[in-house]
Amino acid sequence: MIDLQRNLSAEEHLILYWYSIVVEKSNVSYDDFRITESLIMRFNEYVKKWNTTFFNNPLRFEKPVDWDRNRTKTDYFRNQLAKGHEFEIWVQRKFKSCGVDIGGYNSEKGQFAGENNLGIEIKYDMRHAETGNIYIEYCERLDSSKSWIKSGILKNDNTKYWLIGNMNDYFIFTKITLVNIYNKLIRKENIKGCHLVEEKLNGTSKGFVMNNAFSRTVTFADSIEDFVGKLNIDTNISYYALNMFVHGRRECRYIRNKPDNMIKVFDSLDDALKSGFQKCNNPNCFL
Repeated sequence: MIDLQRNLSAEEHLILYWYSIVVEKSNVSYDDFRITESLIMRFNEYVKKWNTTFFNNPLRFEKPVDWDRNRTKTDYFRNQLAKGHEFEIWVQRKFKSCGVDIGGYNSEKGQFAGENNLGIEIKYDMRHAETGNIYIEYCERLDSSKSWIKSGILKNDNTKYWLIGNMNDYFIFTKITLVNIYNKLIRKENIKGCHLVEEKLNGTSKGFVMNNAFSRTVTFADSIEDFVGKLNIDTNISYYALNMFVHGRRECRYIRNKPDNMIKVFDSLDDALKSGFQKCNNPNCFL
């Protein structure tokens, strides 16, 4: 959404130009391009409708961010990426229904730090419904010519919890619990309902499996609602909007000196974004 009451930024000039080219099918060079009040109003209405459509059906419209690695992206890879992303969206919305916005890191750099602000790794297990098992990864490699690197539960990041499964059946563990199980298996201790997966010659993943019965005995929480309750997460989170931006903290430097009567308060970030506000670009605002 573009505010008609202030000067347009360089980015807004570009957005309006591409809106005229892509949506309104104009065939004009930038030199001949004219910005009118009616153009901005049409653009704002278009964005408003798009936001409503997008937020009403995120499983269809929200796309995963595919990292620009030098690796072959097969149709199978893209399909699994999409299914995993759908599960992440479903989990995020379950948390939001409990009043918790877990955030999310989309970039490759961000994902190396962890998956989200809450420190909970979200994994879609595509074979769980078929096998009744949960697969826990601890090493990976791009292909059989590469060396194994620590991944999954052995990756050094901010992960404290592990949510894995599918939309019909999922488990929540602490990372420490899974690492302890891994250490016992590596020491060849016998654990009923749990075993290391035999390494394949050309495999790209190392891990262990746990069956449903054993998994239920070591879960941290039975559901997302139970998880939120056990962590005593503050669900009374507010978001503060002023001009074109929404902020996750009232003390954000852009709004901390503004009077309360100028600030619009939302109960969820989604509601603010649906209303046309953009997220504050202060990196500390949503920590």
